[in-house]
Amino acid sequence: MVLMSVLAGRLHGRAGRIALQLRVPRPDGAYDQGDAALVRLAVDEVRDPINPNQILQAHVPPGVQCLCNALRDAFGQSDQDMASSSLDKMSFQEYAVEWDMRLEEAADRAGLQINEVAKFYLFFKSSSLPAKMIDDLKMQIGGNLNRFADARSLALRLSDKNDAQSDVFYNEDYYQEPMYADEDWYSQDWYDGLY
Repeated sequence: MVLMSVLAGRLHGRAGRIALQLRVPRPDGAYDQGDAALVRLAVDEVRDPINPNQILQAHVPPGVQCLCNALRDAFGQSDQDMASSSLDKMSFQEYAVEWDMRLEEAADRAGLQINEVAKFYLFFKSSSLPAKMIDDLKMQIGGNLNRFADARSLALRLSDKNDAQSDVFYNEDYYQEPMYADEDWYSQDWYDGLY
């Protein structure tokens, strides 16, 4: 009970208003609101012992879970937005693995069937590879988009080389002619005649 008060007391602004306006259903059908809703404990589902398909009392989530759900709805990203933002931060190799897993899941769950040309289009459309590189890949496979597997493996090899090159520290001697000569730094103009 104290935890819920501490939790709600830490919220300010819009989040605090959401916590105070939170409504959680009670087992009798009415609602608890505000601090009464926050301290509400979970109520388990109760089924009729004679007819298990009939629910006598529906499950009521605890107040803290309702608050978290309300705050997630108000401030959080949706699962799709979170997936999109995490895909934006991936390397190309991670993107390729994630794309394969999602394609396999779509095929298993929804029966998705697409040909190699569609795979090529969908894979490279969201790959964040430069258009020039995709055009070069098309040229390497002779413009035959049915060769998706070849284009994908080639892109993975090329991106692996590009990633390795971008991580290299070049220890070149960047020292060139100084912008100012030594006498410019010790000019009388700098001393203003105070010394």
